[in-house]
Amino acid sequence: MNVFVDANGHLFLGDFGSCKPVGHRVTSSTFQFYFEDMLFKPANPLFDWFMFLVMLLIETLSDRRQYSTLFYKGGSRFVDYDSIIKYAQALASNEIVGDLIGSVLRKVLPTK
Repeated sequence: MNVFVDANGHLFLGDFGSCKPVGHRVTSSTFQFYFEDMLFKPANPLFDWFMFLVMLLIETLSDRRQYSTLFYKGGSRFVDYDSIIKYAQALASNEIVGDLIGSVLRKVLPTK
């Protein structure tokens, strides 16, 4: 809810209340939108990019309540990484949101 997109597709942050410098321990988070518990791990921009990707994907759903069945497996309290990546890859070719989703997805996926 703190990452905003302007009319030109530029991203900007609107709240720095829980920000930590890269490498410092994470002391608060919205754990359910990441694929593992990141509390007390070193802060990593990947955390934010991944959660931003999840938020973008939720916004593309015609019924946003679907995210609980599409992105979680077996009652887990964390999103399923593979489900998120698969859904994002499918949307990357979408005419309207494909460029934005593809750009964020490239930041989330490990480089080979």
